Amino acid sequence: ILVLLFLFFGVSSPVFFEVNTLMALLKQASIYGMIALGMTLVITSAGIDISVGSTVGLSGVVASMCMVGGLPIPVSILVAMGASVLVGLFNGIIVFDANVPPFIATMGSLIIVRNIIMLITGAATISNLPKSFTGFASGTFMGIPYLFLSYLALILVTLFLA
Repeated sequence: ILVLLFLFFGVSSPVFFEVNTLMALLKQASIYGMIALGMTLVITSAGIDISVGSTVGLSGVVASMCMVGGLPIPVSILVAMGASVLVGLFNGIIVFDANVPPFIATMGSLIIVRNIIMLITGAATISNLPKSFTGFASGTFMGIPYLFLSYLALILVTLFLA
């Protein structure tokens, strides 16, 4: 189906197969692919985690606030990863120790984490992020987006873990 869609859009739009369009698709697909890799590990262990979107949001908020607060980018990312791990640990404790079905436990986490994000940010956009961080999303190495290279690295890590 994906190949048919690719061909359809390629025929219907003359700019679809241009390098800029394909690079934009790689960037966007890489973000969703990274999230899907994490979900793959959860689903292959016969679980489900519907709080993943809120957890990604919390990670972004924590990293952004750390950077705006003056922490170096790598430290900010590690703190954000720690926040995500804590959400996962909370989910794991609720599912395995309290014997709550994963769907119900992670639905509760989704709501809790979403509200934590609202409390932390006051529903305001976090701005003034370092250019070296925001440039990562648009940067390339030998014409290949950094996001796509990160996605490929995460695929290798996931294959190792699976």
